Amino acid sequence: MTRISLRPMAFMLFCCTALVAAGYGQLASSETLTLWEHEHTDVQEKLDGVLKAFEKANPGIKVKRSHYKTEDLRTQFQTAVMGGGGGDVVLGPNDFGGPFSVMGVIQPVDKIVDLAKFSDDVVNAVRGGGKVWGVPVSKGNHLMLFANKDLVKQAPKTLEELIKTGKTITDAKKQNYGLAYNLNEPFFFVPFMGAFGGRPLVDTKPNLDSPAMIGALDFVKDLKFKEKIVPSDCDYSCAETLFMEGKVGMLINGDWALAKYREKYGDKLIVAPLPKHQKTGKAMEPMISGKYLFFNRTLKGKKLEAAKKLAAYLTAPEQQVQ
Repeated sequence: MTRISLRPMAFMLFCCTALVAAGYGQLASSETLTLWEHEHTDVQEKLDGVLKAFEKANPGIKVKRSHYKTEDLRTQFQTAVMGGGGGDVVLGPNDFGGPFSVMGVIQPVDKIVDLAKFSDDVVNAVRGGGKVWGVPVSKGNHLMLFANKDLVKQAPKTLEELIKTGKTITDAKKQNYGLAYNLNEPFFFVPFMGAFGGRPLVDTKPNLDSPAMIGALDFVKDLKFKEKIVPSDCDYSCAETLFMEGKVGMLINGDWALAKYREKYGDKLIVAPLPKHQKTGKAMEPMISGKYLFFNRTLKGKKLEAAKKLAAYLTAPEQQVQ
């Protein structure tokens, strides 16, 4: 019987173990971050390119992106974290910061990320309880005025011009209207308060029993029942559908819809600020928010360091341009 010495095999096993421990070869350890987001398709493509560049600049870190619809992103993350899971980092709107912080599913970032380079307004948008709950990635998510050049020669600069222009287009029998917007959502009503010199909150207190609220309510009521330039009842889907079908001259909607309307209308699309009220001299004032990175409460150690590097990379000037 041939006798085989085990010493060379043991030596090889020892060497391999040492190499793995030292981080050499294909078995070198790396951190994989899961990023959950709710971006539109065109933004997802850009984001993938940025993430690949990040991985190239940080060879020890991989990023796995998962897409969700907006409401699904919020509810799925909350549920998953309660069970010990969820994305490591969530890219979502600032209003996620409220419920996420109250539920304790994210951790504050002001002690672990340098926020000095960000403007106060974007930092304050995710501040609560004396802590900052997200890293600012973008500022916007605001309403503006879109118009179809086939029906509107130029965007109205005042609400009075908007009504005048709208009346030349409106024909209720043909379901043609001068203006459409989501009549059922307060987010779309708030800008009208701005035109009357008010905001829904003063500091943190509701400002609903005010002359601005009364003026704004009277104005939108007149748009429907007196001037009749808007549909009698219309939600988000209704308003967008009418605009895409060419039945509405002007539409109030958010910056998130710009790519879709540009694809539809090309150089016939007008994009403009919301008009001002000639009598008050005040412009319609949309609410502005943005996108933020929220850190899972379970992030710590090397994964937390990887998340900090990702946040720094996404907020660098080069990536902000992308």
